[in-house]
Amino acid sequence: MPDKQVSSKLKAAIWTARVIAGSVFILSGITKAIDIWGFVFKINDYLAVWHIPQPHALVLITASAISIAEFILGMAMATGSYKRTAPWMLMAVMAVMLPLTAYIAIANPVADCGCFGDFLIISNTATLLKNIAITALLAWLLVYNRRISGLYHPLSQWLQTAIAVAYIIATAAFGYHIQPLVDFRPFPEGTNLAKEIAEAQNNDNADNLVFIYEKEGESRQFGTDNLPDSTWTFVDRIEKQPRPASGTPITLFDPDGDDVTSEAVTGHGTQMLLLIPDMAHIDIAATDLVADLCNYVTKPPVNGSFAAILPADAPDASETWTDLAMAEYPVYTADDTEIKQLARGTMSLVLLADGTIQWKRSVSSISPDLMENQDTDILQQLDPQSRLTFILLTSFFILAELLLLALDKSSITIHHFIVRKNKKNT
Repeated sequence: MPDKQVSSKLKAAIWTARVIAGSVFILSGITKAIDIWGFVFKINDYLAVWHIPQPHALVLITASAISIAEFILGMAMATGSYKRTAPWMLMAVMAVMLPLTAYIAIANPVADCGCFGDFLIISNTATLLKNIAITALLAWLLVYNRRISGLYHPLSQWLQTAIAVAYIIATAAFGYHIQPLVDFRPFPEGTNLAKEIAEAQNNDNADNLVFIYEKEGESRQFGTDNLPDSTWTFVDRIEKQPRPASGTPITLFDPDGDDVTSEAVTGHGTQMLLLIPDMAHIDIAATDLVADLCNYVTKPPVNGSFAAILPADAPDASETWTDLAMAEYPVYTADDTEIKQLARGTMSLVLLADGTIQWKRSVSSISPDLMENQDTDILQQLDPQSRLTFILLTSFFILAELLLLALDKSSITIHHFIVRKNKKNT
């Protein structure tokens, strides 16, 4: 049915439905691709609950395929491309996702489904309701989507898709091999980690205090947030059972099991942290590079400090790493989930300047040749410039899509002009 035979209200309704449905899948796909490690972790959480663990490579391929498919199909739907295929493929996706999210909402095997990664965390019930609404919208589009054309001519749609594929693959590749282009987690670059730790520990200490007051022979306990008025007489202050600073971004323990978080993250000078969330995936070949980086950071002109953080649940992790890497720097342990929240990858680095996070980077993405020329500022060269890269990459993607759209519309206009001119001449 030609566009001109469709009422303006129906056109508006179709485009509204396209944009809403497409945007949900675009957002879902891009947020997963940006933090592909986070999506891998989420899939592993499901597999652990179902007791069907799978090899890392297979989980990574699955996570990448889902992210790319969601983004590409979302782009096709939002732009009106592949008017017949896109709604049916998205309905096929929802045929799997709707029963799955229904099960998750009922059984609650994980805290959140991970639909939008760490960018937007919604409850399992909200996820189910969202999927019901999207499925209904797609069902309506199965009937009406073909009645009007899309933004791109059918001959240009393959190129529009190719541009989108290149963009989403580049985004996922950067996030996997280096670090996420955008850090959706609680402590991105620019966060004063030392300050966050100090404030959390102060709050824990305040909550740990109980004050005893007396009035007219009555003795009562009060917390710091509900102290009595001046008619009560202060008697004593007691401390509850000490507990680890669980409210901190990361809690570090020394080999003796003592909480040394505030001593380890001092908030002064340059500090580099080596994060290893899983001892099973240690790259032995990278130990020389780690040693070179340690020497560079701890000696003039940097005069900083270096420390390694290993998973607390790994037996003898500190001793194992110390022997493998011949480490002469402090080695701490922490919960593996906290390590993963701070940085992604099997082995990663976090640079702090006066306690503030400057950058994060995986060890595997660093060339050993970089350490050969120590006359340059190596720490600056190691900065992956994730935000700038994201802005440039996304800008190129949008400009390429807009340029293609302009060329597409121009060619159609020229074609119609030539056809009309030929009709006049005949």
